Amino acid sequence: EAAKLVPMGFTTATEFHQRRSEIIQITTGSKELDKLLQGGIETGSITELFGEFRTGKTQLCHTLAVTCQVGGKNFFPISHLSLSSVSGKPFPLVLVLQGDRYGLSGSDVLDNVAYARGFNTDHQTQLLYQASAMMAESRYALLIVDSATALYRTDYSGRGELSARQMHLARFLRMLLRLADE
Repeated sequence: EAAKLVPMGFTTATEFHQRRSEIIQITTGSKELDKLLQGGIETGSITELFGEFRTGKTQLCHTLAVTCQVGGKNFFPISHLSLSSVSGKPFPLVLVLQGDRYGLSGSDVLDNVAYARGFNTDHQTQLLYQASAMMAESRYALLIVDSATALYRTDYSGRGELSARQMHLARFLRMLLRLADE
C-alpha cells in the first residue's frame, strides 16, 4: 500500500527533472557562497554546516531564516534552534537586523519564525514531530536544527552508550530526511 502513495521504484528522467524544477534555492545572503552552492541552499534536502567554533554557522542559519522570506515566495521558515544568541546579541535582535538588511519589517520577520529549544535528545525528537505537524498545516521553507548532535554528546557519554547514541541519532536524521522529502 505504501508503494501506491510513495514512488519506490524507477521513474523517468522527465519526471525527475520536473521534481527538480520545483526546488527553490534560498540565498545565503552572500553572492560568492551562493555561487559555490550553485544558487543557494536547496529546499527539499538536508544541508549540513560544519566547522570550527565561532566560524559563522549559526549566523548563516539566522540569515537563511530571513532570506527565505524575501521575494514573496509565500512561505515562512520554521526555525528550531538550540542556541539563542550570537555575538552576545539576543536571537530576535539578530533576525530584526537581518530583516532590515533585506527591507523586511522586523515584526513580520519575527512573526514568521517559529522557535523551540530542545533540552535533551528525546525532547529534540518531540520538537521534530511538532515541526512536522506545523509544516503539514502551513507552508514552510526551512527547518533549522542548530545543532543536531550537541545534545547527543551530552545525553550519551562513553563507549558503552555509543551504539545507543548512534541509533538514536540515525533515527533522528532519518526523520529529518523524510520531512525534507515531503
